Amino acid sequence: MSEWSAYCEMCRDEHLNTDCSTCEARPPQLMPVNRRVYHLWLHCQTQWNWSGGMEPLLTGLDYPGIYRIAEMMDVEITPSDLYKLQALEWDTIQRTREKMKRK
Repeated sequence: MSEWSAYCEMCRDEHLNTDCSTCEARPPQLMPVNRRVYHLWLHCQTQWNWSGGMEPLLTGLDYPGIYRIAEMMDVEITPSDLYKLQALEWDTIQRTREKMKRK
């Protein structure tokens, strides 16, 4: 059984896909060195800052909030971890802004 067996089983139950290996929505397998940062990333999804106004704009993460969550999870954010979080943040900002332009 793969790391994503439960995820794939859910998709099959919903008749979304019968072959997990070809599923576009299947998350990539993470390298062990990135798992800790990815779990922190998942826990920090409530820490986004938006600008106000008629057209809200995603501006970035609230890093004091990120560090507080990391502290509660007993995770020390290293310079390498910060770089990875910022790469995920930048990618998310770009994808979100592109989606909002299309609306």
